[in-house]
Amino acid sequence: MDKVSVRIRKKLNVNSLNELLKNNFAKIKDNRDDNNSIELTDILMSAYAMFSLKPLSLLSFRNKFSEDKKNLESVFKTSKVPSDNEMRQVIDEIDPRTHKK
Repeated sequence: MDKVSVRIRKKLNVNSLNELLKNNFAKIKDNRDDNNSIELTDILMSAYAMFSLKPLSLLSFRNKFSEDKKNLESVFKTSKVPSDNEMRQVIDEIDPRTHKK
């Protein structure tokens, strides 16, 4: 295998792709007040985790990962999981058309 293939293959794993996604989420402007307890990137990564893991509801997602917080932190690089209401409110306010390259 040539060196380029090896470099590309090293980047094609869950950890690298999640880190890339989190870095892109960090570019999204947070229009909320400064007194938020959860960073926007944590909310967006939690939403991505929820989408990836397909729990039955937002509440069941939060309950499952409040019990097993280390997995969420290690795989999805998020330190806090928002409440179901907070996740809805924050994500609903993000206009995807304003975040194109």
